[in-house]
Amino acid sequence: MGKFNQVLCTIVLTISVACSLRTSIVAPLTAPINEDDLLVKPLEPPVEDVEEPLKGRYLEPPFEHGWDVFTGELAENIAREAPRNEAIDEPVERRLEKNDIVPNYKDLPVGSTVTFGGYSGTSLCAKTNRTAPVNGHEKCPLTTPWQVLWPTPKVPVGTEDCYTDDIRVYQTGDKLNSAPGLEVRMGGCPGSETNIWKGGYDWRYGGIRPQSNPDESLYTEVKEYIEKLNVNGTKRVVINAISGGTTSSYAFIMSQPLEWRKKNIAAWTPQVPVFGGTIASMGAFFKGWPRGNLLQCMSRISAIFTPSVYWFWPRGGEGKYHWNKTETIVFTPTKNYTAFELYEMTSKMCPKCGEMLKLEQEDLLNKFEAPGIDTYAFYGYGIPTVSGYKTKVDLNFSAFAEDICTPTQAMDAVLNPEWFGDGVGTLRSTGRAGAWVEEQKAKGAVLMNFGYKGMRHEACTSFPACAVDYKCVMNKIRDQPHSGC
Repeated sequence: MGKFNQVLCTIVLTISVACSLRTSIVAPLTAPINEDDLLVKPLEPPVEDVEEPLKGRYLEPPFEHGWDVFTGELAENIAREAPRNEAIDEPVERRLEKNDIVPNYKDLPVGSTVTFGGYSGTSLCAKTNRTAPVNGHEKCPLTTPWQVLWPTPKVPVGTEDCYTDDIRVYQTGDKLNSAPGLEVRMGGCPGSETNIWKGGYDWRYGGIRPQSNPDESLYTEVKEYIEKLNVNGTKRVVINAISGGTTSSYAFIMSQPLEWRKKNIAAWTPQVPVFGGTIASMGAFFKGWPRGNLLQCMSRISAIFTPSVYWFWPRGGEGKYHWNKTETIVFTPTKNYTAFELYEMTSKMCPKCGEMLKLEQEDLLNKFEAPGIDTYAFYGYGIPTVSGYKTKVDLNFSAFAEDICTPTQAMDAVLNPEWFGDGVGTLRSTGRAGAWVEEQKAKGAVLMNFGYKGMRHEACTSFPACAVDYKCVMNKIRDQPHSGC
């Protein structure tokens, strides 16, 4: 999950428990929280983000475009490349949820691998050409050349207001777009307009994509490129995804008809997914998240107008993969808030933020339909993960208004051991693909949902037990020798 996904900072604790590989179903997670039993600790400054794109000679971060394509020999090497540590020194407790669909990869050759990196693996380039200042900030230049917008530059980026004017997103009704007069492209900033790559995905947007700029819409560019790779229908692709790229790739996949998915995609391999949202992402809304030259006060102003922050908020519902009406997420002196009341809470603090939350929450992640293509997911659990927040003051506009740079009220992070996931997403979010076992079977598609106790929020290949399974799956998809998957 990781750019403002990087606000999902974690407490990392590696846990290894001796246990043989087994097939099991994650226990229901619907028990109500007893506030007295919770672990509460002061909310500390964020640590460096733990998310890392897939490591190895062939996939080095950052991904230039947000998604990248690996063809021919490169794709084969990704499948066969040995994990960082081939030997597993200690047995690791694992979970596996699967259906009994047997795939056929022998008669349908697989070609390229299309990888959606995490938010921290993307980059944005921008230039401005305005006729009037944005937000009344007269000191900001109306015209600027192409320059790095994300990752946050480690060199001066002008005045703080100017940067936050551009990094945030603007909402009009049910439409979202960048600041007026701002042109955004994926990739580096070579200084030549003809050299700017015009595809990929903009991490700032969640399920709602800008309509005024097709190059930011995600779906069209990727679809067309995959069709070119799948020459005459004989070279289907594998879609690999990491962290925030898991939800962005899911959004892309589900934007296409099922017939198109089956024709063009051999398999989807999401790693460390955040399918059910994360509570930790709410920290950016409450307190901000400083990074590089973006100080804490300005980081909050940016975060509260970043749609993907709200896209990753917890989803209310019934069952073990949702937060239900008995589970408090935010504790305050006079009212406790569940996932069903986050719009009410957010609107009290920042009415515009409430509207953005509402827009992003009522989308495909709520329905969470099975993709209908072979899916191999890899997730971690058992790592201390933020499961709520507790504040000594009530949440209202006067204390947390949109123009307040850094709220000074004390806020604690709440840890509930029953919810421990990979340090970023709680278990019901990281393991949510398990909800697809029967629906995938009905659609004739494989579902294997691998879970590893002690695997934190990083690429599967960084955790030896997961790396072995991932390598096996990739060899299986490419009809190479494999066993155990």
